[in-house]
Amino acid sequence: MKLIDVIDGLDYYGDVDENMEIKGIAYDSRKVQEGYIFVAIKGFKVDGHDFVDQAIKNGAVFIVIEKEIDSDIEYIKVENSRISLALISKNFYLNPTRSINLIGVTGTNGKTSITYIIRDMLANMNFESGLIGTIQNCIGNEVVQTNSTTPESLELNELFSKMRSKDIKHAVMEVSSHALSLSRVHGIDFDVAIFTNLTQDHLDYHENMVNYFNEKRKLFKIARKSLINIDDEYGERLYNEYQKKSYSYSIKKDADFRASSIEMSSSGTSFVLTYQNGRHSITTPFHGDIYVLNVVAAIGSLVASGVDIDDVVEATKSIKPVLGRLEQVQNSLGINILVDYAHTPDALNNVLTIGRSFTKGRLISVFGCGGDRDKTKRPKMGRISEEIADYTIITSDNPRTEDPKLIIKDILTGVQENSNEIAVISDRKTAIEKSIEIAKPGDTIIIAGKGHETYQIIGTIKSHFSDVEVALDYIKGKNDEKI
Repeated sequence: MKLIDVIDGLDYYGDVDENMEIKGIAYDSRKVQEGYIFVAIKGFKVDGHDFVDQAIKNGAVFIVIEKEIDSDIEYIKVENSRISLALISKNFYLNPTRSINLIGVTGTNGKTSITYIIRDMLANMNFESGLIGTIQNCIGNEVVQTNSTTPESLELNELFSKMRSKDIKHAVMEVSSHALSLSRVHGIDFDVAIFTNLTQDHLDYHENMVNYFNEKRKLFKIARKSLINIDDEYGERLYNEYQKKSYSYSIKKDADFRASSIEMSSSGTSFVLTYQNGRHSITTPFHGDIYVLNVVAAIGSLVASGVDIDDVVEATKSIKPVLGRLEQVQNSLGINILVDYAHTPDALNNVLTIGRSFTKGRLISVFGCGGDRDKTKRPKMGRISEEIADYTIITSDNPRTEDPKLIIKDILTGVQENSNEIAVISDRKTAIEKSIEIAKPGDTIIIAGKGHETYQIIGTIKSHFSDVEVALDYIKGKNDEKI
């Protein structure tokens, strides 16, 4: 592609050879090949401007910079190289989202569940789809592993380009506040944007809830249509701001999509969905009001994107549970063991409340908090677990470079001193095993914080670890003892 076409739409300073042929794009100097543009991005830990010489050595023929460099290579200077990367990527891949019906989901909790529910429903209607999110990225049936909730703009446009090449017309993606803050979705065409809720998370990055909300708001400025949870106070504010192009959803208030007559059983939850003047009976394999909202969001987004409501309702009849979201660990001990990704105060409150609603015996909570992340939520989560669960085991999550004992100390500031209902077991494997050891038939164990993750980060080392696998291995050992 000609350079002039690749940089179309950029505001820049510098002279360019319009006919220069560009073969690829990179913002990591190690990935530069012959004929590439290198976009120098100033990151939090590494500055791409320091690697311009390495990029040239690897074959870069053109450089995009934010600050002056000492080099003879052709370059342009821009105000924001992240936005420039997004536009360059969009141009190079010929604006792939223009031909895809894309639903973006943002909010603190529920993003992953909603994207998987939507993908399931699309499959039930025989629509092949793409998915981008926390657990994995999917191009039809092809699975691409992911390292972040929302990839960088270059990887995003490449993924969407591959979807287009396979004639995929529908896609759904999680849109994180970090991605919005860092312009990763700049230039992406969203047909529908969903807002789930906003509760405390990522304040180590955003500093306060005002900043956090303002980053989320960006998605609704660019999406053609919006679907907003008006049960959430931030959602209500957002709906009032974008009401002319928005649908609302709720389980508490009058809304475009309203769930009522909610009934929960051991096998899932049923409810009545009201849309316009129609009433539709829905049955799902999920538990709790929060998952009712997730299903309603999935239904509403597909209707907002142009799918007939009757087809969408029919597609709910065979949706599957979501990996790591109140995922049941099968056992013959008579114990309910559920693994969930809940890692914020609101999410922990939700999953424990759901567990409480169907537990005949004791509710046992096992959780920790991540290191190098928002410290202010730690005591709040301790207090929530103590108030809702009958017994709490506080353990490690992904401590990263923090001392696990100090993280646990922060959590303990939110609970009563010398409580007989609180135990501290810093080793997560031992904590999970202990919860199963002390549980009796009729009890429920909720192992929260890591959900689908198959790793644990201690220091800077990432090792294999799965809450589900640890629980299943311990249960197998107990069953072997009986033989």
